[in-house]
Amino acid sequence: MIRTLIGALALTTSISSAAMADSLPQNIVLQRESMHSFTLLLQMQAEGLQRRELNDFQQSLQSLERAAPQKDKEGATDNLPLAQHIKNLVDMIENLQTGQVPSTHDLSEAYLVLNQTLEQLNNSEQDKRYASILINSYLAMRYVYKSHVGLAPQTNNRSQSYYTTHLSDLVIILDQEINSIASENQNTDINPRWHMLKMSYSDMQQGWTRTVSGNPYTPTIVRLNSSVLSRQLESQILKTHKE
Repeated sequence: MIRTLIGALALTTSISSAAMADSLPQNIVLQRESMHSFTLLLQMQAEGLQRRELNDFQQSLQSLERAAPQKDKEGATDNLPLAQHIKNLVDMIENLQTGQVPSTHDLSEAYLVLNQTLEQLNNSEQDKRYASILINSYLAMRYVYKSHVGLAPQTNNRSQSYYTTHLSDLVIILDQEINSIASENQNTDINPRWHMLKMSYSDMQQGWTRTVSGNPYTPTIVRLNSSVLSRQLESQILKTHKE
């Protein structure tokens, strides 16, 4: 039922985002869409199945499945984190459609699988050029998770990457990355949106009663602005890469 519904909704979706996603390296698409689709799921389980979010979720899931290795899509290696993550997304959205809201435990387990997926996919050296896109997606996901679920569960990752770095340090790193990209492209269009998101991401370390922004932004506002920032960063990075 959900596949038919969101499949129909996808027909009304602009192809621009998908086209841009296809121009990114497969590994970056997989990491970004793994986080973005989970972020949308977190929002829908808390705020309801709105048409816009369902549409965005389907588009993100399609990008994820399109970029996934064939063996993962066919389920030949179901023990792989990516295959399990995709299955979790499909199962939970179908459950939501029938009125079954995932428990905090379910979401915590799904978060851990997502973290394992990032561990499986991440290559710090190869992904360095696109670090800003990945860090932005990760911070947005953590913001929505904290807003709707609470503190993220502890993980056992041993690698040194964005998903094992303290959130406050990630904000600093992302700020440096964005300033560098803006300077390199001589384009400051991303600065106003980043200023807003920087305060939002910093709020996660302050607690909701004493915030950098004065008042916490709603998860929807943060997610939408994060998505736009991701596309802006992608455009500028790819432009620099082509030159």
